[in-house]
Amino acid sequence: MMSIRATTLTVAGVVSLLTIGACKKNDEAKPADSPAAALPVPADTAPKALEVGEIYMGKHVGPDQKITDATEAFAPKDTMYAAVDTKNSGTAKLTARWTAEDGKVVTEETKSIQPTGDATTAFFLVAPAKVGKYTVHVLLNDAETKSKEVTVAKASAKK
Repeated sequence: MMSIRATTLTVAGVVSLLTIGACKKNDEAKPADSPAAALPVPADTAPKALEVGEIYMGKHVGPDQKITDATEAFAPKDTMYAAVDTKNSGTAKLTARWTAEDGKVVTEETKSIQPTGDATTAFFLVAPAKVGKYTVHVLLNDAETKSKEVTVAKASAKK
């Protein structure tokens, strides 16, 4: 008659062989160099890069950073707002550079953004006072992507 120790070792050996055999079958079922493993990730599932969308201009901005009264014509005492839409998600440096008609920079503001989807970021130029054309240049990570021109004109006299 076999001892308990010998029986235990025999059972353990059989279980080990069955486990190793099962592992080999799984490995054979999915070889590492199978055509399925070599397929690229479809382009529509890859994340899209952060990009600048539209620029909206107005005299006021709401708590959601969007323009509440769109216009591209301002008076010398108006604060000009630019609401810049961004698409997709990512981390970036978004800059609004306001220039006067002669090309001189009036002001520039940079914001670090980290949207997790489509978003809006507002910038402003406080009462430029001088009549003329102004342009807001929008830069994403120091590269200009879009610009928008607006006009500052004297208000017409009321009759």
